[in-house]
Amino acid sequence: MRLLLPFLAIICLTLVVCDDDPAPTAPKARTLADVQWVSACSIYDDTLSHKAHSLVFIGASWCGWCNKLKNETLCNSSVQDEMNEYFNPVMIEVTADSQVCYLDTTVLAGNLPSYFGVTGYPTTIALDSNEQVMSRLVGFHDAASFLGWLQALRGAQ
Repeated sequence: MRLLLPFLAIICLTLVVCDDDPAPTAPKARTLADVQWVSACSIYDDTLSHKAHSLVFIGASWCGWCNKLKNETLCNSSVQDEMNEYFNPVMIEVTADSQVCYLDTTVLAGNLPSYFGVTGYPTTIALDSNEQVMSRLVGFHDAASFLGWLQALRGAQ
């Protein structure tokens, strides 16, 4: 028995030391920074015209459903891939004390919802290449339904 314990200890140590397979790493979690955001003024720039649509996300920092949309839906890799490939995404925080472009004027971010007829948060508005509202999505939507909406918009080109 005394000879068996050191022998087993050497075998266990050898297995641990000789294990060349690194532990599998989880894929990098996506964040909002992985979206290729553009400024509100940039959606009117002709250099972005290769993307047929712009998406304007209108929300507020105090809005729980807005934060859920940002943290779950907009951080989904499939949603981000679709947005980055085919859309000019813009994030408007209505509680921010900043100015944003709307057509040929500059407005306070807090006033922008009235220009788009926003009645609740979050609201995502799809604009065509002429900055006309094509569609709007009000409230929280999970990644699958949001992705379906994006793909339907793209099919409507």
